Amino acid sequence: MSIPSKNEFAKDNSISEQKSPIEFIAEVFWEDFEAQRPINGGVLCEDKLRQCQLDGSIQSLRRLDALLDELRLQWLGKETLFVQDERNRNLLLFIGFYMGKVLSQAWQVSPQWLSEHEIKTHYPHLKVQKDKVYHFMALNYLPSKHHTSHESRHLFFVLEPIATRLFTNSEQLSSSVQGDNIDKGIFDAVFRRLPLAQKEALLEQMLIEKKSQTTSVNVSATAKKVPQQPITNINAITPTKTVATAALQTPPLLTTKESVDDLNNSSKVTKAAIKNSSKVSAVKKVALKRQDDFTKLRDDLYAMIREQEEGDTLYQQADKVLLQFDQHIAKLSQKGKTLEEITFSEQHQLAQRQALAKLSKAVKLGNTDAMLRLAIAYFLGEGVNQDIEKGTALIKKAAREDDPRAQRQLSRLYYQGLGVSQDTTQGLHWLETAADNGHKEAKELLEQWHSNQTVIDERKYDVTTDRRYLLLVLIALIVAVVIFIMV
Repeated sequence: MSIPSKNEFAKDNSISEQKSPIEFIAEVFWEDFEAQRPINGGVLCEDKLRQCQLDGSIQSLRRLDALLDELRLQWLGKETLFVQDERNRNLLLFIGFYMGKVLSQAWQVSPQWLSEHEIKTHYPHLKVQKDKVYHFMALNYLPSKHHTSHESRHLFFVLEPIATRLFTNSEQLSSSVQGDNIDKGIFDAVFRRLPLAQKEALLEQMLIEKKSQTTSVNVSATAKKVPQQPITNINAITPTKTVATAALQTPPLLTTKESVDDLNNSSKVTKAAIKNSSKVSAVKKVALKRQDDFTKLRDDLYAMIREQEEGDTLYQQADKVLLQFDQHIAKLSQKGKTLEEITFSEQHQLAQRQALAKLSKAVKLGNTDAMLRLAIAYFLGEGVNQDIEKGTALIKKAAREDDPRAQRQLSRLYYQGLGVSQDTTQGLHWLETAADNGHKEAKELLEQWHSNQTVIDERKYDVTTDRRYLLLVLIALIVAVVIFIMV
């Protein structure tokens, strides 16, 4: 598969002559695509390619997999014939460039493309074959600190999974130029190379989507199901400023005995059920609508009730007030308000501080509900000065108290590097601990993760077995030839 000359692609485009030929082609292709121009040189099924909504998301790769499945009906086993047409070759290149674009964005690096000649020069241990379409180019997608030059694990031969999806049967296993099994789809190939934190977030999203399609949320008769929304970045959230403004319109803040009585009356049945249940159990309560890095933790606080030996009354009083703040923020956020734009009157800020003071007292009594609620306040800087270190310490303390909600949240912090140094080993440890202690989502996440790993291990085992079998056959043939000569 030869590289088209620059002159073929230079028309109507101003690309730096310093770029490598492959990087030059990649930019020209993408510029044409974004400008709604016909892609230079022509591309097979360009109309269908545009219908795939290539928005840079990981999910868009599934749409490209579907397109390749459609083409496979015509081209299965016809690789040699397919690559003879320039438009067909350009389709493979374009999809490969797009995969590189998505993966490089995930790692926050600029895509660096290597040609077949460059691969042979810098990585002579790789058995690159000129006649193999999938060896034509490779993407260097990892930041330099992750490079292992001998093993070349920072390289991604993007055309391998494309060709495998398009030209081979699903039962066939192909070995990559790096010795691994080739992924059978471009979504799987890119997903396997994502940063671990993004893998976890994507798996969580997939679990949520699966749940929403197959199960119904256990809520009270008056509760409404609230769909999950994308988690925002904690670095983009700043503390609410102390500005005197008009009082909240809805709902009114209740800080007197009336709020405590209302809360007690509304939860009599729930508390009675908790006493007769296990240490952690599901309860019927409306899910919070506020969306940020701690949406899942808030949901856990209401979906999983943990019996507390001390400080429960203090926590319930504080939570009643803070819940109204959350609902009000959620309501204004849905109208387009940012967290910086949402302010409260001095009276409401006082109520918020009093609620947090009660949480602090409950924390001293060992109440893990209060630890987690107060940790959220410290992370977001709401009612207190933002102090991520204190917030992290509270979550760790609750996790050590065997609270699965805290253990699940701590695993998120380690995977994402929020409040702690990013440590995937610790992230996995706390994820497994949360699952062992009854956290349903953590358990499902681990099951799906182990299932994917099992498939990869099985494929590696099958390839190894095939190689051993071929070696035995070869030895048998050699022995037979020797015997024949001697006879």
